[in-house]
Amino acid sequence: MNPDEFGKIIDQYDNKHIVQLNTTNVAVIKKIDKDNFVKFFRKGELILEWKDRFVAENVFVRTILDQKYTFSNQKLISTEIMSAHSYHLIYSYNANNLNEIKYTDTDSILSNKSTPWKN
Repeated sequence: MNPDEFGKIIDQYDNKHIVQLNTTNVAVIKKIDKDNFVKFFRKGELILEWKDRFVAENVFVRTILDQKYTFSNQKLISTEIMSAHSYHLIYSYNANNLNEIKYTDTDSILSNKSTPWKN
């Protein structure tokens, strides 16, 4: 995502962009190679930070704390949560097969007995 896709760019210093999202929200976006590091501010207070990594055309992975969200063509296609040793798939969407939406039992993840099941 280009910084101007978030909103109106109000200032830019090298690879850092300050973007006005609306009247109360501002994002500070630092671009490094295929990564965007984003800080989201509401009324001057830092609310949230995340990283977007671009993996292919129209595909990126957003990491917020211990969770990863994969987007393709601006649609969420999977969600993962990090455990001590790896990421566990929580949600997966297959656009080619609308009946193939998978979830994982989060109680099993917490007990390290991950078992996928279909909705």
